[in-house]
Amino acid sequence: MMINWIVLFITLYLTVYYLLLVFEKRERKTRGEKEPELTIAVPAYNEEENILKTLESIYGVDYPKEKLHVIVVDDGSTDATYRIAREFARTHRDIDIKVLRHRKNRGKAAALNTALAHTTTPFFVTVDADSFIDRKALKNLLKRAGGNAVVAGCVFPEKTSKIPEKLQELEYLMGNYLAYVLRKFDAQTVAPGPLSLYRTSCLREVGGFDESCPAEDLEVVIRLRKRGYAVDFAPDARVYTRVPSDFKGVVNQRRRWRLGTYDAIGKHPRFILPLSVFSEQIFAVVIFSFSVLLLFFLTLYYLYKRIDSLYIFLKAVGLDIFPYLKNLEFRIDLLSFDPQTMFYSAVGVFLTLFATYLTLRFFEDRKVSWKDVLFYLLLYPGALIMAHLLALKDWIRREYRW
Repeated sequence: MMINWIVLFITLYLTVYYLLLVFEKRERKTRGEKEPELTIAVPAYNEEENILKTLESIYGVDYPKEKLHVIVVDDGSTDATYRIAREFARTHRDIDIKVLRHRKNRGKAAALNTALAHTTTPFFVTVDADSFIDRKALKNLLKRAGGNAVVAGCVFPEKTSKIPEKLQELEYLMGNYLAYVLRKFDAQTVAPGPLSLYRTSCLREVGGFDESCPAEDLEVVIRLRKRGYAVDFAPDARVYTRVPSDFKGVVNQRRRWRLGTYDAIGKHPRFILPLSVFSEQIFAVVIFSFSVLLLFFLTLYYLYKRIDSLYIFLKAVGLDIFPYLKNLEFRIDLLSFDPQTMFYSAVGVFLTLFATYLTLRFFEDRKVSWKDVLFYLLLYPGALIMAHLLALKDWIRREYRW
């Protein structure tokens, strides 16, 4: 089919384009900021297990305490989050810490807007209440602040002892590496909640965070880019966040993220039609993502068609698998696969392994075994596809379950 070859051509073209950018030596030149006053906003909802460690990491950051302001917004918690934050502020008076409270839970974006309304500094930093920033994180963010409205931090899982956590570390590593590549041509589109720095005046100019969007960090960046503001990524500004420890939690969290993405694109359809709004590179990112997804489903289709025994079984007995298992025979003949299918598979495996190698080399200090890489490549795509499908269903039905 001609459409298959068209999709393959687009995918290969954009993949090679991005690989060439990886090796390009050009870097975006940004003018740093030297220790200005800044505000750290910590939205918190039922975070009594994490809030103390989060505040301790902020208190221990390498930054002049007289220039640091912290605003904790308890978003209607029903546990001891508010009490713990108030006690921390009382015992650490050498730093300006305000603890505010919503009577009812209004959502993370509303908590951030409350903090923004009380901010008087030129920079506004977001830190999730289950995330812990590195000592050098703030200074490394500010190194890239000049000329940018947003600088995104580099997020890693805090714990990587269980298999789901190890697989998520690889997802975070590859996401961080993609952000590093995209920053070379100003195509970064997300400011992660665990750590991001905003220019306060720019954030106020676009009206703050959208309280109706599940992905307020993506949606606000889209609005900032519409105004012509630049976004950067600081790979050395590190933050460590809590991640789900089981696959059910992983799928549910990714479902929420994808749901927020669909909602943001639905509110800003020109995000995927970037004429006079976004650069061609951002448009290429979107086309690349859709072409890879379509290529994946085309590959599944061909595999489905080529495994004769499974194909006959599905036609004959539907989904009743138990009678079939008694006489199951798989007849795999390489000659029966057409060249197109084999080419898809070979190219996909090579590019995936090569991208993984580049990622692991870039983050050499994060010790990842190739056994975990194998599990990630074999198991994790299924979880992500499930999350995409669930998010798409919720978005179509407008069921914004959080």
